[in-house]
Amino acid sequence: MRPENLAFDNSLGGFTPTEGDYAIHLEGGQVTPAPWCNVLGNESFGTIVSEAGLGFSWCINSGEHRLTPCSNDPVADPQSEALYLRDEETAHIWTPTPLPAGGDATCQIRHRAGATTWQRHEEGLEQRLTVFVPPDAPVKLALLTLTNPGNRDRRLTVTYYAQWLLGSMSNTARPHVVCGFDFESRALIARNGWNPEFGNRTAFLAASRPPHSLTCDRRAFLGRQGDPARPTGLTAWGLDGALSDVADPCAAFQVHIDLAAGATEEVVFVLGDGSDPAEAARLAVHWSDVETAKQALVEN
Repeated sequence: MRPENLAFDNSLGGFTPTEGDYAIHLEGGQVTPAPWCNVLGNESFGTIVSEAGLGFSWCINSGEHRLTPCSNDPVADPQSEALYLRDEETAHIWTPTPLPAGGDATCQIRHRAGATTWQRHEEGLEQRLTVFVPPDAPVKLALLTLTNPGNRDRRLTVTYYAQWLLGSMSNTARPHVVCGFDFESRALIARNGWNPEFGNRTAFLAASRPPHSLTCDRRAFLGRQGDPARPTGLTAWGLDGALSDVADPCAAFQVHIDLAAGATEEVVFVLGDGSDPAEAARLAVHWSDVETAKQALVEN
């Protein structure tokens, strides 16, 4: 339901009278005239999300050490990070955000200081995705809550995808990105030694649930057509599992969720960057916990 009594309502959004959030309500097919963004960050880490999706992230230096690339395209607003859901019974693929695969479902977005939340009801599921950056850690947290109001059980996969950059410009940075998987912290990792200032830093993607499948190969995930609305990797039962020696690096971390009738399940994904592999592992373990993330959101 569209929020009422919004201040400075422009037919697409306005400020809520009590919380002061900026609420955007998009009916199926509606778009804002340009990306309406929220900058989330602390002294060492930041991300810019728009009403359409998860945007891009950086650490230490927003120009020289972007973890994922910024398109700077105010028309198409392509997303270098995305979270996908797939119904394991019907094989339908969608995103809880309007881009890249939101379809025509109604979506309500709330930007506030410190967090952005997307809410929608599609495929018989209530979906709530909140993205935020804690005040004292170099991580971006994506907390997904799924509720099944129906009378039958559901089985889903949830996949977080990030296109690694680890630098400033794609043509110079990406050829030097080295990917892998750290079994102890259960995290996909990536490093780039091209720029000595950031050469020992280690980016990572982890989740609060064990991986069903993984890949670091962007071409295998998106497919020949490179269509983020329907990644080829999500049309198969699992991702291809390529974790190293890839020419086009990414991180795609997929988990399973069994959602009983009337039940609610939560999962948190963590995208971050440590000063070295040891700190990256420590951050991945600490933040890939739903209760830790929820407490940080309350304190944010």
